[in-house]
Amino acid sequence: MFEIMSKFLKRDMADIGDASLLNSEVKEFKEKVKNAIPAEVRYACRYWTAHLTCLEHGDEAVVRALDNFSMLSLLWWFEAQAMSLIGSIRIAASSIQEAHPWAVCAWINDIQQLLFLINATDVRCA
Repeated sequence: MFEIMSKFLKRDMADIGDASLLNSEVKEFKEKVKNAIPAEVRYACRYWTAHLTCLEHGDEAVVRALDNFSMLSLLWWFEAQAMSLIGSIRIAASSIQEAHPWAVCAWINDIQQLLFLINATDVRCA
């Protein structure tokens, strides 16, 4: 899961260009997202924590993979989830909560706090 997400996730992966626009203001938004993010990447982004929680906690290979993902791709995963490219703020918050026991870097804690604040203010990206 981490490998496929790290390979595909990047800044402005749907090539929208202007981060200030609401999704509803982007011409052909859904089509851009569908073309930019393959189905297997959408699946990995949505369910990586479900797979993570099924593994034995403390597995060194998994901890290293999560650490690498956290340092290199977590921000782009957050963009994909939070900006509703493939998910939602609530899914992102739930995923980070599930991954928290595995946290090996401060980024996961920081994103968890950010998601809490966004949920508390009910920010929408429509």
